[in-house]
Amino acid sequence: MKKGKGQLAEYLKSEGLDEGYYVVFSNLHTNTLYFEEEIKSRRIYTYIICTHFPTPSRLPVPEELKQVTQTELITRRRSLLDVLVLRFDPPSSLYRQIEQDLLNFTDKARLKKLLAVQSEDMTAFQRVMENL
Repeated sequence: MKKGKGQLAEYLKSEGLDEGYYVVFSNLHTNTLYFEEEIKSRRIYTYIICTHFPTPSRLPVPEELKQVTQTELITRRRSLLDVLVLRFDPPSSLYRQIEQDLLNFTDKARLKKLLAVQSEDMTAFQRVMENL
């Protein structure tokens, strides 16, 4: 830390500044420390900020937080439709049909599987949808 403070004092001098802040993030300290000192005629304010935190709780995630929100489902469906448009550029009638069919998918895992499907065309993709 002494070397860093010396470098800061030199920098302050080169910029014509009288004071500066030296901030250190440390997992060796248990609380935030603060002190002031004068180095090479420059006022240095030093903060040592604790980054050593206790391990998060090992409690299980509550069931209500595990449930998929409507927003997540809509986002996954929209992503899937975007990929289909980019890959196959389906006619609008087929697009609307698949969009309607996707409303039956209310499970995030099933939508994720669909997003990973490598179909050669829209017909093959529809077959996969029917079998999921």
